[in-house]
Amino acid sequence: MSYTPKWVSIGPIHHNRESLWLTKEKKRQFREPFPFLDERDEELRRKMGNWEARVRRCYSEAFQGISSGEFVDMLLTDGCFIVALFCRNYKWSKEGVDATDNPIFSTRWMLPEIGRDLLMIENQLPLFVLKEIFNATKLKPEGTSFEEVALEFFKSFHIGKGAMVIKKHHTEGHHKHLLDLFHSLYLPPKSSDSGAAQKRRKNKKPLMGRTSVRGKNWVPNATVLKSSGVRFYAKEGNSLGIQFRRGTLSIPGISIIESSIIILKNLLAYEQSSRGIEPLFTSLVLFFSSMASVPDDIKLLREASIILHEPGDDQMAIEVLKLLSKQLECDVTDFSMKQQVEDIRAFCGSKKAKFWKPIGRICPARFILLCLSIVLAVTVGRYD
Repeated sequence: MSYTPKWVSIGPIHHNRESLWLTKEKKRQFREPFPFLDERDEELRRKMGNWEARVRRCYSEAFQGISSGEFVDMLLTDGCFIVALFCRNYKWSKEGVDATDNPIFSTRWMLPEIGRDLLMIENQLPLFVLKEIFNATKLKPEGTSFEEVALEFFKSFHIGKGAMVIKKHHTEGHHKHLLDLFHSLYLPPKSSDSGAAQKRRKNKKPLMGRTSVRGKNWVPNATVLKSSGVRFYAKEGNSLGIQFRRGTLSIPGISIIESSIIILKNLLAYEQSSRGIEPLFTSLVLFFSSMASVPDDIKLLREASIILHEPGDDQMAIEVLKLLSKQLECDVTDFSMKQQVEDIRAFCGSKKAKFWKPIGRICPARFILLCLSIVLAVTVGRYD
């Protein structure tokens, strides 16, 4: 169910599913009250007809049950709906234009539900189709690109704490579809990429012949890390911006709630579908599943505001991480947190960590009492 839309189908995989609320007619009605396409409407339809074979090749199925005319109509209906939704949202959020004449905007829960549907891996249209429609619409906000209005819509779907900040490099480059564009929100600027990542993105070739690692044990769990002298700090920003320096592990908060889990599952499925895609969230989930293996680990990370979920459900969070990390594979020489993992492991093997480890197993109050007892014994011994 995490990969099946609940409200609106986009593209051919779930085309014309009767159980969805946003039917073909409702999608068309969404753009009726305002001018949308100019005199290039027929020109756009002809272009979509010429692109039909190209678009069909973007999917693994042939969809022989969808005729040529129906396929082109689907591209226009679904594409126009998405563009209208993003443009109206942009004008509403940036320019204060009232959009509450439509139930999608006037109903508080509906926009998030539809947004999650648009980020499902089985619910995508090629981005070049959406950009062509965007360039033909009268509703297009002046001086904006399709990527800008799309990311403005999706920035509140950030899986971490708070909304994502959109920067210039997020709107640049080639993107396959909306899920790929959303995934790019978490990529670092190209100037800070590793050499291997830059080369892969430039050549668009899969990584072959690399050793793969599955599952866990990248780093010790959180309770062991704490007993080794590691301090935990919840930082702001990108969920993937994990840092380790001088014994302090800084991790942005991550939400373990149903809505963010659905988005995370689709991002993981997308990364696992090709070796040419940066395994950002694969690394994140494998890192957390290594660090949080028992409820006490979750409790420690929750109290540090790193894992955000309801108290009392620590075992549930463990089960979620187990489910997410199941059968995930990642190239051990190229995962995005390689340096942090190496630094943490080196710290835990240091003399400092070995000194703190037995001390960390004693609760702070008992440790203080033990120190006071030693001081008292030494003091009394002097007077004796």
